[in-house]
Amino acid sequence: VGDSRAVLCQEVNGEMEATPLTEDHRPERKDERKRVHEAGGQVKRLEGDVLHRIFVKGKWVPGLAISRSFGDTVGRSAGVTAEPETC
Repeated sequence: VGDSRAVLCQEVNGEMEATPLTEDHRPERKDERKRVHEAGGQVKRLEGDVLHRIFVKGKWVPGLAISRSFGDTVGRSAGVTAEPETC
């Protein structure tokens, strides 16, 4: 499971208002890139690709476009984590 976000929806003055509780965890975010590099992974964008992806250093796996995920054992070895971050 990955690429999910939490949003709180509540009625304000008779209208529904959405408030984000989390931010997307993308490899191109400066803080996420730093965390992945410190964990031994690498972030790169392949030629012709739009997204930055996470790889095990020196390998072509897993190629994830998210930096946080549950249950990805290969991703974990590249710095992907299931640790949540909330606003």
